[in-house]
Amino acid sequence: MFCNSVHSGRGVEIFKLYIGLFGSLFFAISSAESVELPKTANGVYFSLGIPYAEAPVGRLRWRPPLDKILNPQLTLNKQTFSASCHPFSQKNLSYIRYGSEINEDCLYLNVWTPNPYGNYPVMVWIHGGAFRNGNGNILGDLLARYGVVVVSLNYRLGPLGFFAHPALETDDPNFGILDQLSALRWVRRHINDFGGDPDNVTIFGSSAGALSVDLLTAHPDAAGLFNKAIAKSSYIASPLRIKKKLANLIKNDAYGFPQEIGEDHTVRVLKSIGLDGDESLKFLRALDPEILVSSQLRSLPIIDGTSLKVDHFKCIQDAGCGNSLDAYMTGAMSYEGYAYSYERYDSWLQANIKSLLNVYAEDFAMQKEIAFKRFVGDMRFLVSAKLSASAHKNTLAKVYTFYTDAGLVTKNDKELGTPHGWDNTALWTRVEDKKKRILQKHYHENWSRFAYGKELIGNGSWQPWREDRAYWQILGREGNDAGPELEERFRLTEYYMGQ
Repeated sequence: MFCNSVHSGRGVEIFKLYIGLFGSLFFAISSAESVELPKTANGVYFSLGIPYAEAPVGRLRWRPPLDKILNPQLTLNKQTFSASCHPFSQKNLSYIRYGSEINEDCLYLNVWTPNPYGNYPVMVWIHGGAFRNGNGNILGDLLARYGVVVVSLNYRLGPLGFFAHPALETDDPNFGILDQLSALRWVRRHINDFGGDPDNVTIFGSSAGALSVDLLTAHPDAAGLFNKAIAKSSYIASPLRIKKKLANLIKNDAYGFPQEIGEDHTVRVLKSIGLDGDESLKFLRALDPEILVSSQLRSLPIIDGTSLKVDHFKCIQDAGCGNSLDAYMTGAMSYEGYAYSYERYDSWLQANIKSLLNVYAEDFAMQKEIAFKRFVGDMRFLVSAKLSASAHKNTLAKVYTFYTDAGLVTKNDKELGTPHGWDNTALWTRVEDKKKRILQKHYHENWSRFAYGKELIGNGSWQPWREDRAYWQILGREGNDAGPELEERFRLTEYYMGQ
């Protein structure tokens, strides 16, 4: 019986020759014993809970991750997910969790591969959850069966992952983003041992994961770690509120929230849990992580000029700043604003209702709240997708955009569309619902084709995006280009975004 072992690069060609001559046989990693990879029910090989960096605990809390080298004998026999990083809430309905352990020691990744001896495109999933929830515990075999190697990972969240303090030994307080870079370096070093091509890596994510994807396309340390990117429901164009330094601070952002200096924000976090805010790093590194996590104020990445630029789109178009991509895909959901609170913005809506009525008349006919939520979702996510598409198109990248419109929410028998994050269920779970099955098929087929560099198909033929022909492929239902129906919504939301 052949032992499906993960192998080092040395000896692979000899193995392929042997397997061709003699069929099944055992294969050893150098002089060590083989490590057998388990299979899922649909025939995909997998390995869960592989450490990619040292545990960020004790003296390593709030330090850049220390990369770990793969040790097959010690790490590849695990068939359960590792601990998730500390979340703000375990009741996040947008993410289906597998595994219940939570620990600060959480820098692990998972791999699914069609065959450890192949040379498949690699797709690295970065989970969402507002940078304070979520994990990489997914059913990656659902996508891997389309002929790609899938990798998912955990990264530090909340104040354990994004924390500006004057005594930090690094200039970059975005430790969650640095974790993602560490995982990508692991992929670069080791993914060929799982049948993946380290020179053909696509990073992809949703929501905060998509924002992470966008940030990585402009991160100086990410050069050469991937060549394609998919950002699903990113909000990179939204005003981000926490800046490391005083420069360019304004009193409030476009949504009415006060901007903050990163270190001032840290003081607020610490005071919210009963501390003074002037404690030493040594003292803070000794605290129980649950104490820190219990604060969980805003935890967006901090604008530091490295992980997060003041002008992301300008960086993308600057060959000396952004990372060159072969291809970039982005898009948004049709009802992104489903979870937004209507009452908080009621006075603003009343003051601007005339212009919104002209564009969102069908939604207003059902309910004022629906129209407002549609508008806010468009302004936060759809505009981000358009601006990113335009920026990447001005490089050498091939660009695709999509509009996910599966009718997952209804009112009075009318489909309202796909809310923010709800499509992740179709992407990563075994679904029976007809609408979700259509969406899953659209995602899996086109995402894997994108990784291979093939033409995308959508519902027939998915045209690349151009400035003069902004083609938005409809996913989740029948239809081709949503561009014409989005034109008025773009004009209105871009106007308010610029206010």
